[in-house]
Amino acid sequence: MSIDQAIADRWVYASSSQSPELIRYRLNTESGALSDRTSIAMPDAPRGLATDAEHKTLYIAFRAKKSIGAFRIQPDGGLDPLGLVEVGALASYLAVDRRSKVIFSAYYQTGRVMVHRLQPNLAIDPENVQVISTAERAHAVQVDQSNKFVYVPHTRPESIFGFRFDQKNSRLTPLNPPTTKTPSGYGPRHLHFHPGGKWLLVDNEAGDSLSSYRINRKSGALTAIQTQTTLPAGWEGRNSTSDFQITPDGRFAYVANRGHNSVAMIAINSNNGRMTSLGQHPTGAIVRSLAITPNGKFLLVAGQSDGVLSVHSIAAKTGLLKQVGSHETAPALWWVLTIPASDI
Repeated sequence: MSIDQAIADRWVYASSSQSPELIRYRLNTESGALSDRTSIAMPDAPRGLATDAEHKTLYIAFRAKKSIGAFRIQPDGGLDPLGLVEVGALASYLAVDRRSKVIFSAYYQTGRVMVHRLQPNLAIDPENVQVISTAERAHAVQVDQSNKFVYVPHTRPESIFGFRFDQKNSRLTPLNPPTTKTPSGYGPRHLHFHPGGKWLLVDNEAGDSLSSYRINRKSGALTAIQTQTTLPAGWEGRNSTSDFQITPDGRFAYVANRGHNSVAMIAINSNNGRMTSLGQHPTGAIVRSLAITPNGKFLLVAGQSDGVLSVHSIAAKTGLLKQVGSHETAPALWWVLTIPASDI
């Protein structure tokens, strides 16, 4: 393999909720080809995945062990365990702050948020932890680009909880007011920040839609801008959204529809945060997780029902998708994540 080829590559990690293994692929970000499939043994069936800011460590949520594991990422994509920390329940979502000092976790079943400090080697410190009770069905957690505000969407009671993050003391303090209420029937599930930092986007699991919010950079308060449906006009079947991702340039968002079995393609106006539907791209049944390569060329789609990991090219001008690869990976795919390959 040439140096240029290796630079273009990334590792892809996919978890399965039914198998105590993590599947690793090499992804060529110029062609979209997946190769070098490898099974990495895990202490339990892995669920959610996250990395630190420099992609040195992979963090994994485990259900049966009710723990979060830290693993050092090796140049060949292998993983060296740094230890498990018990958290008492399955973490529904993991996120590391922008300075790689703490890891945030949200808990769907127990309705809480936790903050663990990271040790110098990026292992999780089991002693330095903050536990905050929020509400049932806390589904995700993300910290904004300024590393000052943290948001946690809850599909019930249909609110986005907001916190100010004290970076010096690694503590969260509720905003005033502490929540942003979403309309009844929305069910906010996952959220991501637009690259410009002014907009927060949230997919609504029950509302089959994507909402944009303006962020007050002083107070952290959210102001609703628009909600865009993820379904075609006239479609009346059962559906719920799962994951969504935004391209690195902030021009397009992709939302997984479970039921319609598609990925909604949405254009984003970076000047005002408003959105326009580009239609729906067909996928397999029950897609649970999506990932976009940092160059914005490919979308990876993890199918929970069929266990297929598919690769779709993103048209630079139009944002439209085209499937370029399909790989039977593992039963009940739960999460997909990409990080740089560094074995050059």
